Amino acid sequence: MPVFFPNEEIELYTYSEDDYDFHGPKNEYTLRETVKGNFSPLTTTSSLKEFGKILTDTYKLILDENTEIHDSDMVVVNNIKYEIIGTPENWNHGLLPHKEVLLQKLRNDSRGE
Repeated sequence: MPVFFPNEEIELYTYSEDDYDFHGPKNEYTLRETVKGNFSPLTTTSSLKEFGKILTDTYKLILDENTEIHDSDMVVVNNIKYEIIGTPENWNHGLLPHKEVLLQKLRNDSRGE
């Protein structure tokens, strides 16, 4: 079932240690797929409930229940990189089952493209 209110194209990148160069594993991220999702800032109330404090640059991402996403993946929305906080959760609501992912904007831009 598709996400009810998709508002962004979401690029999902997978962490890969498979490629090697002279210095060892390249530790790069490779684009796995682009999907539609509902991307929105985490509200102050939600931030307090989830973490016990107000976090900045934190977002909620709602994806189709069948989307493959892992806590080691990197998410890119509008050319801005985000890391996953915790583990993506499956929500099996009767009307709209989906995956919910908490994201935080990457401050250190050292991750691969």
